[in-house]
Amino acid sequence: MKLSKELIIVIDRLRNRKRLWNLPNALSLASNNPESLSELDDYLTICKLASQDDKFFKKFRSCSSYRAILENVDGKSGLELVNAFERLGKDVSEFRHLWHGEIGAPYRYHVKRAGYVSPTELRYSKIILELETLFGSLDSYSISEIGVGFGGQGGQILASSNVRSYEFIDLVEPLGLVKRYLKEIQQLDKAVFTTPNNLQKGRRDLVISNYAFSELNRELQESYFEKVISQSTRGFVIYNHITPPNYKTMTAAEFASRIPTSEIFSETPLSYPGNVLVTWGHSGSLGDE
Repeated sequence: MKLSKELIIVIDRLRNRKRLWNLPNALSLASNNPESLSELDDYLTICKLASQDDKFFKKFRSCSSYRAILENVDGKSGLELVNAFERLGKDVSEFRHLWHGEIGAPYRYHVKRAGYVSPTELRYSKIILELETLFGSLDSYSISEIGVGFGGQGGQILASSNVRSYEFIDLVEPLGLVKRYLKEIQQLDKAVFTTPNNLQKGRRDLVISNYAFSELNRELQESYFEKVISQSTRGFVIYNHITPPNYKTMTAAEFASRIPTSEIFSETPLSYPGNVLVTWGHSGSLGDE
């Protein structure tokens, strides 16, 4: 029996609601609690616990606090992402082997032409397609990613391209989770892990940052700009504008003005009003500069 679209939406909603949980209710799952939980925000707490505890790792992506930051792409956005693949001339099914929606128990939806999938996984694959459209093959590239989540974007790139190295740049707690995730999907070999305090100035073939560099305060942005951005032959930065005024964060226009050959594209699909994509060093085009 073929289910109606409305019934599928209801089933997805009920299934996902059963997965949702709050951080305080899950602390008993962890065998290694942080020394001072109250001193860590929810995001860093989840990263630390998921990297250390097997039961926590199995469901961290459905935690309400984590979803608010990194797992907030819904089913409707999933269909828009599939349409973005088609506009760039690719069938979304070509990327299905890169998806790991079974890890961490994320919300999943029935998305037309993609199947039962985490839309977050779809977005990572869509970004790979955009990278290849702009820069060609990523084989042999040294890539740095600023702000790495749980390693989903880097994990897909490592699985789909023969890169020279992939540097994950973030705080200690997220990096611990990334190591755990990459070990799970067997993509640790070419990964490099760098905290802001250990960041070294040096040439990179490509720098990526999805909704992360744009959320830093000015002081941190300047440090990253000097050591990474200005040293990168190519760049792909999805830029949002959500920081408080006291951060004095660069706008996307100011950021782009400091990089020769940079261009600003629309984010497709648009995930939040005002978001844009800043790129440089590419020979291809997404068609909407």
